[in-house]
Amino acid sequence: MLSDPKGIFGFQNIVPVVSNKALREQGPEFRRTLNDVSSKLTNGVLRDMNGAVDLQKQRPADVARRFLQQNGLL
Repeated sequence: MLSDPKGIFGFQNIVPVVSNKALREQGPEFRRTLNDVSSKLTNGVLRDMNGAVDLQKQRPADVARRFLQQNGLL
């Protein structure tokens, strides 16, 4: 992992990008689900999930399912 001793790396906030049309078409439950998942996806969580897939060769679907289950989202 790279260090940032001078504090020049920008923030890497996780932001879902969904069109208003998709939000309207999918309804309020989709919006709630998106917000629930987004609130749990920190940079650290994503780094760990990426490591599980890239370094430990786990299946992405398994990693995602485990994340959802551990956070009470599935």
